[in-house]
Amino acid sequence: MRISSLALVFVFAFTAGVLHGCGGSSGPKATPKCELNSECTGNLVCALGYCVQQCSSSKDCANHELCIKSDNGNACRPP
Repeated sequence: MRISSLALVFVFAFTAGVLHGCGGSSGPKATPKCELNSECTGNLVCALGYCVQQCSSSKDCANHELCIKSDNGNACRPP
C-alpha cells in the first residue's frame, strides 16, 4: 500500500508541474520564426530566422536586446 501512495504523490506532483508549465498568456509572446521578410508582420524583418525589429542602436530594441548586424541590415537580436 505504501508504494501505491508514493506513486500517487509522484503522479500528482508531475501533473501539477506539467499543468503549471502549460497555458498562461502572462509571459512574453514567442518570436515568430521566418525565412523571408514577407512572413513577418508590421515593420518587422526576418533576421537570423526570426521576425525582429530593425534598429540603429540597442536603444531601439525592446527587453534590453542588442542591435546586431544581420543579412538584412541592423536588427534586434532574436531570442
